[in-house]
Amino acid sequence: MGCVKLHILDEQYKSTELRVSYFNKELTLNNSAVKTYRYSFTGYERDQESGLDYAHARYYWSNGGYDISTDPHWFNYPHITPYNYAGNNPINRIDPTGMKWKTTSDEEFAYKLTTAMNDKVKSDQKSLDRLNKTIAKNEADGKDVSAEKAEAASMRAGIDILKAGVNEIAKMGDKNNEQVFTYVMVDGNIGETEKGNDGVITMKIAGNGSIINGIHESSHGYDLSQGRDTQKNFFEREIKAYSRQFVYGGSSAMPASDWYKPVQGLQDITKSYILGITDNKGDYIYAKRYYGTSYDYKAMRNVFKMARKEKW
Repeated sequence: MGCVKLHILDEQYKSTELRVSYFNKELTLNNSAVKTYRYSFTGYERDQESGLDYAHARYYWSNGGYDISTDPHWFNYPHITPYNYAGNNPINRIDPTGMKWKTTSDEEFAYKLTTAMNDKVKSDQKSLDRLNKTIAKNEADGKDVSAEKAEAASMRAGIDILKAGVNEIAKMGDKNNEQVFTYVMVDGNIGETEKGNDGVITMKIAGNGSIINGIHESSHGYDLSQGRDTQKNFFEREIKAYSRQFVYGGSSAMPASDWYKPVQGLQDITKSYILGITDNKGDYIYAKRYYGTSYDYKAMRNVFKMARKEKW
């Protein structure tokens, strides 16, 4: 089978190479004397000695259009050849490490999330810097700055929470991470994260790709990859995800809860708040998941009514 490829050797288009290969026979037409280049197919580094493209976990033979060794994760995809590149779908998928493939839309959405969080971090850091200057000035004047210091501490905590989110997504896409992740955009306002029989962690993002829900479910995706998906840390994981959601979007980004205390700060994101979150039908989402077969809607409803009345 013939293969025609066009290589651009520099940004100024001063040197191009048209390469036509046919059953190991190759005709090369150059418009310059430059014949070597460092990076080739999908950014893989070309090994000048062997002529193969280095894909970290294996080598890619560009003339033949396949890897010369099997995919280390071939057993997850028994329906396709173990020598495949990107699941035999190079138009919509990439394989940056030779170890796993993911859709370009996954990578793009992850980048979108990290960019959004980084922009928020930069904005909040500027606000924190201004606040610290005000604190220093007022403190020098002998004024009480306890309230301002508390606000600054809360802002620092929020910045750290978002930085942790960026770091987790970076680890999820790291070339040395063998776990495969994918995002699936869904309708409605309830997302979900789960690990399929194929070992792939799927994060279903509500609102057809909402940034807010993407930040939330990415937290769950990372925790799941680290084995933090037990009943024991159920509320810890949800508080972590909702805290990140709150820092990014504020009170308006938080779902309604029957718990009587509205979320105005990180301290308000508690087990009671989580248990009181309801779906469109008024059912308690997390109470149902946590208590399982022992879940009792009426009993939960009465607890929240009493809490509101007694101000627990």
